[in-house]
Amino acid sequence: RILQARIRFFSTEVEMAAVAKSFATRGTRLVNFARPHLETFWGHAKRELGPPTDFGAVQREAQALFAKAPTFANTPVRRAAQNTLIAIEIAMWFYVGEVIGKRQLIAYPTK
Repeated sequence: RILQARIRFFSTEVEMAAVAKSFATRGTRLVNFARPHLETFWGHAKRELGPPTDFGAVQREAQALFAKAPTFANTPVRRAAQNTLIAIEIAMWFYVGEVIGKRQLIAYPTK
């Protein structure tokens, strides 16, 4: 029995060594696969998620955006009424969705 226990112990070590080697090779392959993708990601992230460096361009673009936007003073009454009805319709669909989500008309279930 002692001999069988030692044989099992050594065979377990051999199996574990094979598993460890398999994990090491898979880990290396994973790192080699992911490295170029992560380098591309970090390059884009540094450029896109960083603060703007040319504040003059940001200011010019903001002014151009606001220049294109319609002002409330120049909006005709008919268009203002249409916009109001559209906003009310969107709000009502939101409330209908809330009622459907709650599955009851008043309050959330407390159970």
